[in-house]
Amino acid sequence: KSHQSGAHEHLTQSFALSRDGIPEWHSSACDYTQRDAKSFSSKGAKCPEAEGCWVQSFPPLRMRGIDVYDMRITCRSDDCSGLGEGNLMDLDVVSQLQTYLNKKSVRRKLGVRKRFVKCSEEVGDFSRDNITAFDVLLPDLIDAEIKVGYAKQCLTLQLCMSPREGIGALSRGLPSVARLSATRTLVTDATERMNAIQNIKDPGELLAYYASHADMDARSLESTLRALGRSTNQSLVQSVINDERFHRMLTSITTKLESLDARSIARMANALGLFPSRTSPEMLECAQTICEVAVKRANAFSPSSLASLALGLAVRGVQTPKLVEFVRMETMKSLQDFDPGQMCNILEAYRRWNVFNRELVDNVVERMTDEVDRFTGRDVILALNVMSKLSLARGFLLRRLTGLAFDNLPQFTASQLVQLMSSLAKLRFLTTAAADDIVDAISKSKHSLPTTQISEIIFALALSDYSGSDTTMQKFVTQYVKALEGSYVTLSSLVDVAWSLCFSLTDDTSALGEVVKRIYEMPAPKSRALLLKMHEVQNSLTSEYPGIAKKNPVPTAWLTSMEENDKMDQDKTDSSRLHTEVLTLLDNVKGTHGVRSRLSVERNVPIGPYHVDFFDAATGLVIDIDTPNRPTSRKMRHRHIEQLTNTNYKTLTINYWDWRRHSRKEEEQMGYLKAMVKQALEGPKDDAADEH
Repeated sequence: KSHQSGAHEHLTQSFALSRDGIPEWHSSACDYTQRDAKSFSSKGAKCPEAEGCWVQSFPPLRMRGIDVYDMRITCRSDDCSGLGEGNLMDLDVVSQLQTYLNKKSVRRKLGVRKRFVKCSEEVGDFSRDNITAFDVLLPDLIDAEIKVGYAKQCLTLQLCMSPREGIGALSRGLPSVARLSATRTLVTDATERMNAIQNIKDPGELLAYYASHADMDARSLESTLRALGRSTNQSLVQSVINDERFHRMLTSITTKLESLDARSIARMANALGLFPSRTSPEMLECAQTICEVAVKRANAFSPSSLASLALGLAVRGVQTPKLVEFVRMETMKSLQDFDPGQMCNILEAYRRWNVFNRELVDNVVERMTDEVDRFTGRDVILALNVMSKLSLARGFLLRRLTGLAFDNLPQFTASQLVQLMSSLAKLRFLTTAAADDIVDAISKSKHSLPTTQISEIIFALALSDYSGSDTTMQKFVTQYVKALEGSYVTLSSLVDVAWSLCFSLTDDTSALGEVVKRIYEMPAPKSRALLLKMHEVQNSLTSEYPGIAKKNPVPTAWLTSMEENDKMDQDKTDSSRLHTEVLTLLDNVKGTHGVRSRLSVERNVPIGPYHVDFFDAATGLVIDIDTPNRPTSRKMRHRHIEQLTNTNYKTLTINYWDWRRHSRKEEEQMGYLKAMVKQALEGPKDDAADEH
């Protein structure tokens, strides 16, 4: 039976559900339960009006950001070859219809980007099917900014959901529809547990609640685990993960994994990934079991579930060749169905696994570029953040994302603006004018920012070589030092501020001394980025702030780690195509274009306390490439090299983006490089460099 009649008019009355609208929806759903069931059981024969039974999604609903596709049509055109005839509720015909609807030509005509999947032919009944009361889940969905849509006159709540994923798995753009009916009398024990779990904010109380309800089903276990992860901060994590009740909960989850569907498995992984950095043996065992179960479920995970699974396991440090390949293959199969946030989570998972798959990254970047006009503010921040962590310097995508961000600065929260500023600085994409715009946008909320974000602003200003007002950075430094009093601050935050103060040759020696004192009271880290920054800080203290260096001597463990790390980090450039490309051209700089000396360049040479990219002994020329994958710029290093006694070193920094701008032709690169070398050796006597 065709139900297209009146669909357009009906859809224009549809709207997104809010918290306040839940009671109204619940009441309507209860009143319509019997009519709904009759309509389905009679295959539509008892449905009085098309708009009273079905929602068929076309542009009017799509424009409201709600993706719902409910296709119950009898095909009568010549374009239905292979569809067959028969009652659309028959399983074989439904299967044929599904195949037909998933043709690219058909989806294009319908304006549908997602794939259709087969719906259940029966209406779920809470009392008969043991389904969790959906109104309990609605607040979670709405609070998570997931759009839930329904039509005022519709008998059933229509949700974008794959049947294999179970009730409550609403995510933007998932295919197909689930039909739910509710009754007033079905407030079950599971419902009460869900409400109780959502209202408990203390980790100890959550563990006590679990201990008194040890017979929890998988859904309740997952909710308890998720609530624990969200409520456990860095100071509490050790006591939680060592608690015997927590161990029993993980054991209970592990025993249920084989019987769970793909969505539930992914949610377990996601909940496990919410805990702070420490991972206990029990957590690792649970995560590994999730991994073993998941890799057997090919073609079972939706984009949302796959992204949650990958990131959750990556956060917990679970990495196996099978898992990495499984995620890659499943992502490539359905990449067209991924939204920007899900693509970012996949990239972040691979970053944490320390695996770079060029094919996957190239396809994801291409997909992001195609979809950039659909990015929300959150998507923009998330994409720039993961690109900065991966040092993914893709100029075209970066320009589009940056333009989109600065066109909509007032729409971002202060926290998002800090992330935007930090990401652009790490990608060497932050200009002084852009930094001023972001600082102005943050100004009204800057006093409410946590110390970690204040340090991110300070570091971003220094890393971008900010040349604006002298008071801009100092205001944030003053705010940061005041916040240090009596509060715990991460090592990463302290190191960022120390590096920034040394980079800018601060006059605020009391602030620098306090920050350095706190740093050296902590054990030496393993982080490459932190050690590289502190190597430069320590050399700055030695040559530029001897009083602070004498008062805060560097611990032996710190000094050893910093020196070893600098050499290992420099060795990584051996396989860099960019460094090989520059070296090849440097070898051709032979006294032409005003360069009087023929260069004889060596790679990875130790100069003073540092290792440099290229060095020409005859001229004393030190050349480094400032790439986005380096945690600091080369400016402070070169300042220290030029200060070395009894030497006459000259320094040259090749900016990554300047180099790429001249990369269209080899002649352009050679001209640019020769001009830069000449300026470094002879000084800026003319405008030759600018002309190039």
